[in-house]
Amino acid sequence: MDSARLTRRKPKTPRSSAISNNKITLDPIKPIQGTWRQLQLELAKKRMGSSKPSETLISRSLLDFSETHVDTSEMGLSRMHRQFSSENNIDALGVNRHRISSHKIGFIYPQSIVIGPNNLYKSWSCQITMSYRFDPTLPPVLQNSRRDEVTIFQVVNNGFSWIVFKGFLKMNDTFTFKSQRSRDDRFCLRLEINGSLDTTISACCEHPYRHGGRIDDGDSSFWIKTVEKYVSCTKCKESVDLPLEELDDEKMSVDSSTMSEESEVEEDQPVDKSLTTSTQVLEISKKKVEPSEPSTDHKIIPQKDKSDDDESTLLKYIIDSMQQALSKPKSSKTIPSRSSGNLENFTILYIDQNKVQDLNLLRSTVNFIRTLNDLNTLQTLLTTIIDERVIVITTLDRAQTILPELQQHKCIQFIYLLSKEMHSPKWINNYNKIIRIYPDITSIHDHLIKTLADVSSRMIPMEITSKESTTDLEFTYCQLLKETILCQDDESDLKKDMLTFCRLHYTNNQEELDQIDNFEKSFIETESIQWYTRHCFLSKILSRAFRTQEIDLLFKMRYFIQSLHKQIQSIANKEPITIYTILDAGQETIEKFQDNINGLVIFHSFLPATLKRPCQTNDKQQCLVFSIRLASNCAANIDQLRSSDCKIDVLINLNTIFRIVSIDKETNTVNLESVSQDDSHFQRLTEPLRKEITQAVVILQISKLLLETNHYWECDYLTELIYQDKSFENDGTLLASLAASHHLLGNANVMNKDNEGARYQFFKSLRAFHLFLPPYHSMLSSSYNNIGSMFYQDDHHESAIKFHEIALQCQLKASNPDMNAVATYSSNIGAVYIDQKNYTEAIKYLKRAVIIREKMSMDGDTRPLISLFQKISSCFWHIGNAKEALDYYKKTLKLQLELPNPLPHPLSVTYYNLSTAYARLGEYKDAVDCAEKSVEYLKMVPEKHLELKENQAQLEIVRQKLWLKQVLSV
Repeated sequence: MDSARLTRRKPKTPRSSAISNNKITLDPIKPIQGTWRQLQLELAKKRMGSSKPSETLISRSLLDFSETHVDTSEMGLSRMHRQFSSENNIDALGVNRHRISSHKIGFIYPQSIVIGPNNLYKSWSCQITMSYRFDPTLPPVLQNSRRDEVTIFQVVNNGFSWIVFKGFLKMNDTFTFKSQRSRDDRFCLRLEINGSLDTTISACCEHPYRHGGRIDDGDSSFWIKTVEKYVSCTKCKESVDLPLEELDDEKMSVDSSTMSEESEVEEDQPVDKSLTTSTQVLEISKKKVEPSEPSTDHKIIPQKDKSDDDESTLLKYIIDSMQQALSKPKSSKTIPSRSSGNLENFTILYIDQNKVQDLNLLRSTVNFIRTLNDLNTLQTLLTTIIDERVIVITTLDRAQTILPELQQHKCIQFIYLLSKEMHSPKWINNYNKIIRIYPDITSIHDHLIKTLADVSSRMIPMEITSKESTTDLEFTYCQLLKETILCQDDESDLKKDMLTFCRLHYTNNQEELDQIDNFEKSFIETESIQWYTRHCFLSKILSRAFRTQEIDLLFKMRYFIQSLHKQIQSIANKEPITIYTILDAGQETIEKFQDNINGLVIFHSFLPATLKRPCQTNDKQQCLVFSIRLASNCAANIDQLRSSDCKIDVLINLNTIFRIVSIDKETNTVNLESVSQDDSHFQRLTEPLRKEITQAVVILQISKLLLETNHYWECDYLTELIYQDKSFENDGTLLASLAASHHLLGNANVMNKDNEGARYQFFKSLRAFHLFLPPYHSMLSSSYNNIGSMFYQDDHHESAIKFHEIALQCQLKASNPDMNAVATYSSNIGAVYIDQKNYTEAIKYLKRAVIIREKMSMDGDTRPLISLFQKISSCFWHIGNAKEALDYYKKTLKLQLELPNPLPHPLSVTYYNLSTAYARLGEYKDAVDCAEKSVEYLKMVPEKHLELKENQAQLEIVRQKLWLKQVLSV
């Protein structure tokens, strides 16, 4: 049996060689506390224009993503070799193709972002040439059809800006302007078309744009053609390609006080290690640069910068790969973008009518109106409606033909009929959703104003759980979603973000736009209740947001949700009270209350209530009356604060929890009592997941909550919305958090073995990083590495190698490379070469990883070196170099024997391989000794091992060869 063996799986036929535990490591997200705080400090300085921002701006807890580690050891096909586990307490059988191990380097926040020397008296300038709306595919007639006013502002760190270009341009025009800034300021431009923002450019300096290209991932109207006479910042100047061959002892020295070794585990179990790195503080100057005269030159300046060809090629490869990945058709499960204006509970479906005057009148009550003239599309339209409730308005003449179709759809709330003839035909009584016949749109409008607010207040869903329940995902999700929305988010301008979102969707509704303007000018937190009880855009949007739990609505409206929550807290009741409310409830909900006495219930929304028991209405909707005994500090009496047309007496806070006391079936009355947040049953249900998701930045906490509760597509939808609406674009902390959210999504894809989906999310992470970091920043190395790993999973080896190389270059170009990452990425490249059977190249990269790891402080954990030695020995065996293979087998054995309580099976495998190597070299005595030990150790395994017979056969073979050699030597 002349073969090396490194898997723990018996081959069907003898193998000539083996590769040990070939694996790639995927970087999970593991931010480092020191680096995270430094990033916040740097960004805070930018905002404050000060070298010493208040410490309160960065007093956040550590973002800990150790839970996000994904082990995909069973992802791929088996290898035709044996591999073993060197972990002391684990001896599990398993086959690894391309393992994603417990490497904990990934997603490290910037070690340093150096803008340049702090010389306040010197300014830098360069000439930039751009083209406007360049599209060679369009005919000349369209290209020259109109001119737009283009204005470009130079923006410095303290927010001061001036115009550097202003002119009227037509499609394909080329123009040149002079960019001028202090050497302490970032390169930042704001580009506007006809007074509206088109895009922004923000980078450490002009260096990242020296190769030109379209701005903003293809969404902008501008192309950069050339950047001339620019001066690179210190960081970009120092970003040189450092060959691994030139890493001397000094370059590879690592301070053990600031770095702890990660463990590349050979087994199927992850080992959690952390890494800390040192950081530098960003210095920002408040000096203003005098603006230069706006340029109106229209000329092309030829590109002269021809350096860094290799880097340029790789950068182009990154951009092309990213654009190709992000341009692929979306999954059918992707949540479609929200239709403009569709963010309230109700939608009006206006059939056979489209008078502008009527539409404007109706829009003052319901913002989103669909007009339908082709009744053949009615069924298709109604089946696509998921979240909104539809109010149908049609003529009496048309009604009889379409009512059977309308009646069967649950999304239909009301049906209004228009007719000058007020006599109701008898067939109308067969349809319970018809309100009645109205003579004109004005009368329907008046009825809607009187009824919609009350109807919305009764459309509040709830989550009920039994007293015995210890896990209830829907209950826990609802509660933790509310808690997360209430989390303070100091990084964002929540009010501005909310109002921008509202204006976008109320563009054609002047009445609501006026309310939005009024809110922006006059709102204070002590008026939250007054605003909430008005029937305006706030209550309309929130009513739907709480009912449907649509994540974009809740996320965008959290400024007002938090304000309302605070005001209720500030004036909350000090004594217990009993209040009443009435809500719509189906038979299923009523039965659930009956079956869960003493269980818990939470409502999706703030809960409106009255001090007097309400009378049940005679409408056709089934409902429940709730009699609630409230403890102190749960609600606020709002009779002096509410809007004049509001009938609510008490508003119960969003985070209140209730216990079901009893239910009166005759009156459909449910008796509830409020319970404390410390209630043991409530804590058992919510605390485990609460601990799992808690993060310092809201978008990250929401992302973790969504993914932990199987809301992957909601998380994907929210992150894409944030990127597209550019609400994070000027804040590096939030953009980094957005990138982290895409990492979380990618990890979820990895868990589901969806490599293409994971790659798509990792590219989106990269897209977010590129908005505020240069393409070779060390912070991006995790994304590049993970993309490479996903390419490897799909056997795209060339792409895998390129992205692993880019990840490696990101670290080598850093002022303080993370040597742990350098070793890991080198090992990953070696693993891909092994898969390509390019063993010579694999050995080169694996040896580099060994050199680095041997220089690092291992903290007694030698398993990463064991893994590397196994791979190298296998490569040498494959190329027929048994002598070198033997040397590395010996190194493997030495480290294994030094482990505390080494497991017998890994030792058996190594001795087996040593035996085959000695036999290949003709050293049969040593081969026999090792073969005997391989059998010996295998007999120590509790159950009879499948490899025992094979080991024994190897022993007999080398004994025969030794005997034959001795006979022939006589």
